[in-house]
Amino acid sequence: MQVIHLTVEELEAFRELPAEWLKVYLFLRRYADQGGMTGLKRTISRQALREWLEVPAGQGRHGEHARSYSVKAIRHILDQLKKRGLIRQIPTERRLVFFLPMAATGSVCPKYEGPMRGREEGPKE
Repeated sequence: MQVIHLTVEELEAFRELPAEWLKVYLFLRRYADQGGMTGLKRTISRQALREWLEVPAGQGRHGEHARSYSVKAIRHILDQLKKRGLIRQIPTERRLVFFLPMAATGSVCPKYEGPMRGREEGPKE
């Protein structure tokens, strides 16, 4: 199971911002490495962000509640996150790469050595 560890500072930064902006940030955090970089190992695209934000119409959710975002809207959200210092775009050719300066770096459990930690003997068979 993959875990996303958000700091209090990150959550406070989104306090009065639209929920869609937080959702975009969570998408970027999902694929960030331990150094706070996203888009290097797994390619990030505006289309993937559109699909992540899309709320399809379904049973109990009529057309007025369904939402779809344009590439222009995604670009605007990313620009607003950049202006607020939540993300920094790293210039690359034909790729979206971002640095998340507020992201917690490193491991949440840096000294964890596995299920046998603290045992002097091995598992009983």
